[in-house]
Amino acid sequence: MIKKAAILFTAIFSLIFFSATASFSADENYVKSEQARLAPYLSKTDLSELVHYSDYNIYYDEKLLYNPTAKQLIEKINAAQEHAKQSNVAVSYYEYRNILKTMTPNDFYYMFLAYRLSETGFFSLAEKAMSNVKDREIWEHHISSIKKYEFPILSLKTPEEVFFAELMADIIYNNMTDESLKRIDKADKALVNSDYASYIRAKAYFAEKKHKKALNEINRAISKNENKADYIKFKAEIQNDIGNQKDALKTLKKINQREIILAETHKDIDIIKYYALSNSSKKESESKYYLAYYFYLNKDYQRAINELNGLMLKGENKQAPELLGYLYILTGKMQEAQKLYEKCLLKNTKAAFAHKGLGDIFLYQKNYEKALDEYKLAYKYNKKDIETLVALTVTNYIIKDEKETAKYLKKAQKKDPKNFKVLYLTSQIAKDPKTVKESIKYNPFYPEGWLDLAQTSLQNNDLKNAEQYINAAAFITKRSPRYFYYKSILNTKKGNIETAQTDIERAAALAVEKGKVPHEQI
Repeated sequence: MIKKAAILFTAIFSLIFFSATASFSADENYVKSEQARLAPYLSKTDLSELVHYSDYNIYYDEKLLYNPTAKQLIEKINAAQEHAKQSNVAVSYYEYRNILKTMTPNDFYYMFLAYRLSETGFFSLAEKAMSNVKDREIWEHHISSIKKYEFPILSLKTPEEVFFAELMADIIYNNMTDESLKRIDKADKALVNSDYASYIRAKAYFAEKKHKKALNEINRAISKNENKADYIKFKAEIQNDIGNQKDALKTLKKINQREIILAETHKDIDIIKYYALSNSSKKESESKYYLAYYFYLNKDYQRAINELNGLMLKGENKQAPELLGYLYILTGKMQEAQKLYEKCLLKNTKAAFAHKGLGDIFLYQKNYEKALDEYKLAYKYNKKDIETLVALTVTNYIIKDEKETAKYLKKAQKKDPKNFKVLYLTSQIAKDPKTVKESIKYNPFYPEGWLDLAQTSLQNNDLKNAEQYINAAAFITKRSPRYFYYKSILNTKKGNIETAQTDIERAAALAVEKGKVPHEQI
């Protein structure tokens, strides 16, 4: 036992400076024993993390991508994007086409690529990428959303897509607005009169500060295609630029965010919205609050905190403490957050956000009884907040109060049945893999859902699908012990014992680091 503990202790510390080649020989029995040892800690999702999970925390960090396939894909996409920006659009197109032809088949990768292609204007390639997607149960809603809100009305052929993408690059990156406008006018009639051509003209006129002409063109684009989110967003940007913030806010209301599944689109809309609010608000305190929210959306957390602290000193904005507390938690400043919430409650014992914030802190500290007390008070004073219902469900589930768990889950289901957190909780509590897929349908960037599907596939010895799901999680997870845990099981089943040993050691190291496995278990 002492010998085994020493080996593992050494392995864990070596992982801080991990080398791809292990210094020990692969041992299948050791791997399987470690898998069994870690199973109680890593075979289930830590639902408390769901409470702290934000919809805007879905973006991958390529510096932290462990999966070589995902990393290579991102590198190739970045290279193709860079060529497009440099106006080497034909090169970019063929690079993208080659990526699509040669990439490792994976539904998640295809969808990620499709979105990047639609951003660049290569819609036919995006269509091909989405046509490769196998699991329509998960992705059909996502595919429909992209086609409806990201594609132009006019179906473009390859030369036409390259033509428009060249124009866009020349306008945005090369200041070639006049040349671009002349090239559009000389194009085929169908292209000249298309919604996408009007959008590009609007971009050119906007770059020249000809706002009236830009508005006329973007209005033409919207009249032909009222669904494309980029058109509506850009109209609001133009209105913002000329100081018509009220009109910009009215324009943004035309976008039905509920139907748009892409979180990046939601974030872009909110950034424009809060920029407009910060510039249109007559009260300085409101203006600064909206500016702070704008900084938060842009992940400029310290500037957001600075603005909010200034508002707190003056005590002029009632919304500031709520956002400030959330930012403190988001940046790991738990003590500052707790002091802030307690101070708020001294002034107003019915401040639901402060009770919710304290509940989150206590949940993070695994003080479940105190967390539950605070969440109950938060719900008492604000019965509309879905996040509080999620937190109440999770906490009761952790302390194994089945009756209360069922009660709050039912309330959450009634309030927001399509909320991915509610769906995911339903899947965990009801032990229903089908509902896991339903939750992923509404938020495919939550890694735990993919890992749950991987777990079920591994149990059924379905290695092909297990690998699909593990690779999807690898694309979005940062430092997940569960990812490496299931990857080790997959590699063990495939006979890749050396890789499996590497994976299980990584899982152990991360589990200890994150407090998933107590140190005494080492």
